[in-house]
Parts: sequence; structure tokens; C-alpha cells
Amino acid sequence: MPLDVDRERDSGAGRAVDRHILSRFDGDLGHFRAIVLEMGRRVESQVALAGEALAACDVIRARRVIHEHRQVRDLGMEALEANARLYEYQPSVRECVIFEDVRRIAAPAVSLLGRSINAIADENVQLAVEVALEGKDLNDLFEG
Repeated sequence: MPLDVDRERDSGAGRAVDRHILSRFDGDLGHFRAIVLEMGRRVESQVALAGEALAACDVIRARRVIHEHRQVRDLGMEALEANARLYEYQPSVRECVIFEDVRRIAAPAVSLLGRSINAIADENVQLAVEVALEGKDLNDLFEG
């Protein structure tokens, strides 16, 4: 009887967690995008206003450019924070190594488990010995 590993991975709880994480990521990404677009609009406006202030030697407009620069700077800080939140979704190097180890060993381990269950169910000693030897090889792969 083959094992259905996908059934566990695709369980309702797992999909709900994945949807929640993707929903949070999409929300955070949308927030970051909105901040960057707002910064772009404000900078474009600032450049135009600065040009007008210089051309007209208008101190009041120049002060307004300086004041709005502070708002853009604050948006920049908010964008940095939003960007940092996006990086929270990235796996660490250690997690990537673990995922790679799991990926490398999962398929042979599941196959070995299925064959060992079949050996027990069929009371097949020859198959049980083969599975045990392959299990040692698999363990060596995991250790190495």
C-alpha cells in the first residue's frame, strides 16, 4: 500500500497557513509599493517646486520645498521599515540548508518506508533485509 505524503502536506490546515502567510505578504508588499509611489509623487512635486522657487528667487517656496523634503525623508524611513518586514518572509541560510537536506532525503526515505511496510505486511524477509541495507545507505547519505 503506497503512502500518500501529499495528503498530509496539502491538508486544510497547511493550506490555511500558506494562504495566511501569502495574504500578509501581499498586504505588506502593497503597503511598501504605496509608500514608494507616494515618495515618487512627492519628489516629483518637490523638484518642480524647487525649480519654480529658484527661477523666481522665492524664499517662501524654497522653505516649502525644505519642509516637504522632511516628509519625503519620513516616508523613506517608513519604506525602509516596510522593506525590512518583507525580508521577514525570507528563509534564513540555515533554514535553506535544512530544506535542501529534507528535499534530498525525503523521496528515498518515503520509498524506503513504503517498502518496509510492504515487507512487514508480506512477511518478506528478503525484502526486509534489502530495505535495512538501503536504510543504512540512506543514513550515510543523511550523515554525509
